[in-house]
Amino acid sequence: MGTTLRGGCACGAIRYECTSEPMLSVLCHCRDCQRSTGSGHAAELVVLESGFSFVKGTPRHYAVTGDSGNTVQRGFCPDCGSPLVAFSSARPQFLAIQAASLDDPTMFHPTHHVYASSAQPWDHIGPKLSAFAKIPDAEQVFMRLMELEVKTRQEASSAIKDMFRDETVVTDEAAEALLGILWSFGLVTIDDEGRVRFAGV
Repeated sequence: MGTTLRGGCACGAIRYECTSEPMLSVLCHCRDCQRSTGSGHAAELVVLESGFSFVKGTPRHYAVTGDSGNTVQRGFCPDCGSPLVAFSSARPQFLAIQAASLDDPTMFHPTHHVYASSAQPWDHIGPKLSAFAKIPDAEQVFMRLMELEVKTRQEASSAIKDMFRDETVVTDEAAEALLGILWSFGLVTIDDEGRVRFAGV
């Protein structure tokens, strides 16, 4: 993208900037996101926390315990209540920006649904997007790829799609996003020719 993401709350009291490239663009249907947004899901861009900063104002946070046992902090404007960001104790290096808080929300292009198992019957799950029952566990994906001894990016993508074959359809784009997460964690490297290398191997 090469563009700084900018946004803020409805009343203008809080502003942020982000220079990190979005790694994932998800529609999350978990109950906490539903309550936070007052809708069927939250539209979120996952970025590296190191590239994100508040440039005006300070959000208030509240914490919930997710079904994984991890703590999820949600930041919102204390004046107008606009939801802005969320982050988990499990992955403190990442932060989720609420897409509606962007100055230009058209920059959000969802790649898949998560927590589709909690989706409300009146909320639409697009058939062209992947839909995961919950949030894929990066370590489980990594261990499975090692077990299968995948050698190429294409083999890894096919293996990921096969792992989640019972969860609606997993697109090539979603499989690539999961590979990107493994790369960001330092678990795998992929060279220019598409060869996969595992950390510590």
